[in-house]
Amino acid sequence: MAGCASCEPLNLEFRRIEPAPDLAAHVRHYWVLLGGASGGPGHPVFPDGCGEIVFNLGSAPAHELQRSGRLTAQPRAMLVGQMTRPLQMVPGGALRMVGIKLAPWGAAAILGEASSALRDRTAALSDIDPTALTNLGEQLDGCSEDDQIGAVLDRALRARLVAADTRRLDGLNRLARSLGHTPGASVDAWARASGCSARTLERRFDRFIGISPKEFSRLRRFQRALRIAREQPTLRWAAIAAGAGYSDQAHLGRDFRQFAGCPPTLMAYAGTPITAAFVSDQD
Repeated sequence: MAGCASCEPLNLEFRRIEPAPDLAAHVRHYWVLLGGASGGPGHPVFPDGCGEIVFNLGSAPAHELQRSGRLTAQPRAMLVGQMTRPLQMVPGGALRMVGIKLAPWGAAAILGEASSALRDRTAALSDIDPTALTNLGEQLDGCSEDDQIGAVLDRALRARLVAADTRRLDGLNRLARSLGHTPGASVDAWARASGCSARTLERRFDRFIGISPKEFSRLRRFQRALRIAREQPTLRWAAIAAGAGYSDQAHLGRDFRQFAGCPPTLMAYAGTPITAAFVSDQD
């Protein structure tokens, strides 16, 4: 896998936009990615326990490098499901993308429970729900300022949530509160905070999120290690492992092999600007 190879420099601009407060339970943030690119090797985007809705507004499609080495064109409007391995993005030209970083349960809230089945895959929004966010890409294409982009996305997502099944949203809100109140806790602690057994929590994760609670906990710890590595680039990996909550460096290495595609000592972190832009800033 090409996930840890050094990538060609990009003239990249990455901006975040805050959603309206009433959407914050289901949406982490919006983002805009602009810049020049000329294909080349894949830029790995690492899993973080959150799905994303992405609109490609550029003149050329972006591609995804599959494990087989085959390139597949990404849909212009797509949902990136829960990932347990790096997604290899290959830009197809000048980048102009707008994305919605969802909360772990956000796809189920906005697109329905079928979205949780999209594990380690991307799919066109029209394949999930033909009525989902119809014409939103065209609306975003006409926006030139971040506040316009934010207003368009706020309006579209709010309309989806208003039309969503209230019982499903109530269940998701309870799950969100239990995970939010105990961000670094164990699966058993999350279950206690949710007022249910660990097995019931597993079923809720399967239904609403698409990965298991244990995988979700591992992804949070992995992202914590990435943040420490980004903020303290001279720190040794053994210290990063300890700071992120790993039992030892070998434990960290196993997660990196799955989630990053290589051991941490081989990861050319500074050479992957798209990778760096998408490192999570939340535990």
